[in-house]
This record gives sequence, structure tokens and C-alpha cells, in this order.
Amino acid sequence: MEIHNMYTEKQLLEAGKRFFNLSAFREGQLPLIQAILYGNNVLGILPTGAGKSICFQLPALLSNDVSLVVSPLKSLMKDQVENLWDTGIKSADYLDSSKSNEEKVKILRKLKNGEINILYLSPERLHGRRFRAALSKAIYPRSLKYFIVDEAHCISEWGHDFRPAYLCLLKAADELGAKQRVAVTATASPIVQSDILRTLEISRDQVYHSLSLDRRELGLQVLMVPDSSPKERTLKQALEVLNKKYSNGSGLIFTVYAAPDGNLTAPLGTRFIQQYLQEQKIDSEIYHGKLSDKERLQVQNAFKKNQVSLLVATKGFGMGIDKPDIRYVIHMCYPGSLEAYYQEAGRAGRDREESVVLILARYRKSQCVQNSMEFQGMEPLCVNKWSCFYGNGEKCDYGMQAKFIYDSCPTPEILRQEITACFHELKTASDESRRVSILWHHDKSIRRQTLLYYFEKHGLVQEYELDRFEEQGQGFNILLHSSCWCEEMMESRLELVIQDMLKRKKQKYIALKQIQDYVENSNICRRERLLRYFEDKTEFGVDGCGFCDVDGLNDFSNIDFGTTRNDPMGSINKVEKRNWLSETDFWIVIALTAGIFLAALFF
Repeated sequence: MEIHNMYTEKQLLEAGKRFFNLSAFREGQLPLIQAILYGNNVLGILPTGAGKSICFQLPALLSNDVSLVVSPLKSLMKDQVENLWDTGIKSADYLDSSKSNEEKVKILRKLKNGEINILYLSPERLHGRRFRAALSKAIYPRSLKYFIVDEAHCISEWGHDFRPAYLCLLKAADELGAKQRVAVTATASPIVQSDILRTLEISRDQVYHSLSLDRRELGLQVLMVPDSSPKERTLKQALEVLNKKYSNGSGLIFTVYAAPDGNLTAPLGTRFIQQYLQEQKIDSEIYHGKLSDKERLQVQNAFKKNQVSLLVATKGFGMGIDKPDIRYVIHMCYPGSLEAYYQEAGRAGRDREESVVLILARYRKSQCVQNSMEFQGMEPLCVNKWSCFYGNGEKCDYGMQAKFIYDSCPTPEILRQEITACFHELKTASDESRRVSILWHHDKSIRRQTLLYYFEKHGLVQEYELDRFEEQGQGFNILLHSSCWCEEMMESRLELVIQDMLKRKKQKYIALKQIQDYVENSNICRRERLLRYFEDKTEFGVDGCGFCDVDGLNDFSNIDFGTTRNDPMGSINKVEKRNWLSETDFWIVIALTAGIFLAALFF
């Protein structure tokens, strides 16, 4: 381990004031900054709005070498870099698909000339062999001091499904000669922490976190909406309450989909909610991955500048975005895990002023639990359907999230067919030296990359590289393992791949069951239950936190759910009244469960 000249707390605060106009460090920042400067590979866990970015930006600015920041979203890269520019720090920039080839070359040239010290990019860009070679040349003769993974929970939550480039970050860091690896996030349960530490090879004793992840300014509330009442009607009433409560500030409404067309999914999309609000004379804008880069940028800027006060968005919006005055966050369907929920809830109240986080949910029906056989009753019968077998046919929140899990990892039989077909495709395309050069269309490449990761992990593939991006798709160079020519060994290792993916599927169902229990609970303080999940030992005493609906907070006691449903999309009892998704649309849906559109992931 390389130990660097240590800075005193006073010197660090002076540097913080010079670069960021800091008057004091927030709780948890200083120990993390000092650990990074000491030369450790570290994982930092600080709550949303606690200033995580400064914890890695300050050490990067105190170094003359290069720092790379791996970021999950283009909007987040742009926001953080522009914030640095606004403070007078011009030695930072970002690379994404919005840049022309000329702009990308110019940025690498500035990096080579020492004009750029901090460069933001996506994990997918680092996965490309040719880009890594160009980046390595641009870093020389300096060295790569810090390899930083921002929003590091994405390694665990997204890496195993549709962003496998996250699982290859250690390889990229090593190849580029990174001296230190730094990961930061706001939420990481013990399972997610272990995933991050294992992927980046960070020691467990190098985890730094604030004394508590509690966001006391967030009022945590849930409304269980009866099947007979449309959620959008409840939403309207909730907005009336919130607009009276907060005369200033902004609001976020999170939906499951961007803009689906099917009868059974449209009410869960941004477009439907915006149109409904428009009919109720409530102004709003939408933000999702199907918008162009230009449209997303316009909406994001308008929201940050308070030209738009209410945004209907898919769940990726706002990750790390520095907008302090979001007064409420509303979920039209609860997310797939408590990690995702607390991340999204954390968009509110970054100015530490009182804010509301509200989930509009529907109970999972008891018949569903009783009749579910797979994964200890956690996988409902409706997983491969767009409607529920019980009640009026509309899926509950649990059923909707369960379908996303099933779509990414179906039955063992279907999974076995897919995995076997993919591997035989590689064997057929290989030459005498076991090498494969293959081009996969964009609608297949994400899924294929995930399978390649598992093939390499279990000894079917020796190595693989994302070699090129073309208009038709993405090209890969793959070296098959010699063992794959032994039929018996190949079959046994393919079975290991299947079991590994099914194990991951079970973990997802456990996470989904945990958030279901959180939402449907009415006895235990929500804040206490949430923090216990993250192994946060903050105590609230016998009276609880006093700022959740279990402990007396009830902003929505006068909500009238009504007794009849006026479904604007037509009868939802018409089961399966929609076309099945194409493979392209299927992976778009999977990407949207994490809040982003597939095409927006690359570069």
C-alpha cells in the first residue's frame, strides 16, 4: 500500500473551502476523505445528500495524476461535471454518447496534455478494449491515481442482469494501472456491500460510513389502495394534500414504465400519468429513456431551474442529481428492493428540510400466496402474464415486480434452452484456435454479455472483450476454454451457470419479499424497519421515530378511495389484451425496472 503525505483536518477544510466553498465537513465525510488519501481501497457509504461526491473529488483535485469516475447515468455525469465547472474547476470532463467523435478525441487529447484530471465515463465504455488502449495512452506519462465507482450499489443491483460491464470493472482498473479503487454509495445492505467488496477486491475493514443512514427529514408513508380504486385518483388527492402542505419546492412521481401501449401496462407509465394530471389541470413534465438526449436534457434543466415543479419519471431520474428542494417523492408502484426504494426516496429533502415519501401500493392477495409453489411461495402464478388471476385482474405491486424478475430469469427449462443455444452458437462460430469474433445486434448484446460473464466465471469462456461498436450492433472477441470440447464437462459447467442464475433469482425474490413486508407492515416503525435492514443501529425508543405513518404521521387521512373503478383504459378483466413484447422491447422493459432506457446505457 502506498502511503501519501497526510493532510491535517485544517488543511483539508482549507482545501474544501478553496475548491467547494465548504465551511465545515458533514458527518462522515472527513474519515472517508482521509482513508482515501491514506492510500486504501475503500467503500464509502453516506446517506443521500450527505456530500459523497466531495469525498472522492477532493482527493482527486489534490493529486496531479488522473482520476476516473465510473458513473451509471449520462445525466449524472453531466450534472456532476457541470457543478465542478460552476465552482471554477475546469479540469473535469465526461465522455458519453452525446459527444461527437471529434469531441471525444479532443477530450482525450486534453487528458494527455494534463488539462483534465477527473474524467467521468460509463462502465460500458471501459469495457471496450480499443477504448481502454486509447485511454491508457492518454493517461501516460501520468498515472491513474483513483479508479472511482460512483453509485456503487449498481454493481450488485444492475451488474448481474443487464449491465454486466459493472462486473468487469476490476479488470479495467488493473489493466489501466489504477493505484487505488474507491467505491461510494448511499445505500448498501450487507448483501450488496459484499457484492461490491468482492467485485472490486476491497477489504471488509475498509468500509467507511456515517454514524447513521437515517434521513430524519423524510416522512415515510404508505397508502394501500383498494382494487376498486384507480391509483391515479388517489394520486390526485395526495397531490392536493402536498400542494397545501408545501407552497414551494418540487415533486417527483416515479412510474414503472416509460410509455407502454398495452391496456394492462399503460396506467403504470409516465405518459398516462401525465395525461391524467393534465386532465385534472395539474402541470407536469415527463422524463424517461425513450426521450432523445436533447429532450431529456431540456426537462432535466427545466426541473433543476424550477421552471417545472412536478416531474413524472422512470426510476433512474435524479440519482445523484443535486436538486435540494424536492419536497415529495411518490411511487406509483413500490420498487423491487429496499435499496432501490431508499435510493429513490433520497431524491427528496436534500436541503435537510421536511419532505414526504409516499408509496401507492396494492396488497398481494392471500390466494396468490397460498397457490404459489416456486421459491417458497415467493414466485406468483402470474409471473409470465400481464394480469392477475384474482380480483379484478389488475396486478398488485408485488406481481408487477415479480414479472420483471421472471423475464430476466425464467424457468430452469427455458433458461437451460437459452444458455445452451447461446453456447453452441459460440462453438459453431469458433475457429481452430477456439477464438470467436461475433457481432450481436443491440437487442441481443446485453443479454449475451450477461451470459458471457457467467460462462467466463464457470470456465466455459477463457476471456472475452467488447471489441467494437457498430450501427448494426456490438462486436466481441471471445476465447473459448479448452474444456468446452469435452461434452460431459461442458454440460456440467452449463449447469453451474444455470444454478448461479437461479441463485441470483432467489436473492431478488428475497429482496422483493422484504419490501413487500415493509410496505404491508402497519405495526413496526417504518424508519426503524428500514434502518435495521441496512444494519444501522440508530435507536428511536418506545415511541418510534414520530415521522412515519406507523408512528403517528398521517398526511393523507382524508383520502377517499371511493367504491367503484372507472378504468380509463378499458376493462382490465380482458386478460392478455396486449401484444407480447419483441426481444428489443423486452430488454427495454428490463432496463426500465432500474429506471433507465437501454439505449441510454452505452457510453
